[in-house]
Amino acid sequence: MTTYFVWIASSSTPPAASTGNGQPERRVTFGIEELPSGPVRHLRDLHVAGETARCCDLLIQDNGIQVLIEGEHTIQFIVDKALAKVTQRHKGP
Repeated sequence: MTTYFVWIASSSTPPAASTGNGQPERRVTFGIEELPSGPVRHLRDLHVAGETARCCDLLIQDNGIQVLIEGEHTIQFIVDKALAKVTQRHKGP
């Protein structure tokens, strides 16, 4: 198992124009660090809107989150796990 710390490294302000579904879209760059003191990688300029944008806001509010990953994985998979975990953390009972 490998532990990663995931955070929002940068986020663009949603533009005045929106996506076709009426939701504003913004670009987010995620920072992913393998713990302890492993390399830092970035998933740059991911376009987010709707529920994913709300999850990103929760991740910003929490100043990042740690996730445990087992086996082979991609950077996108690590980010997806982090967003799912932060959403689960903020769900009501």
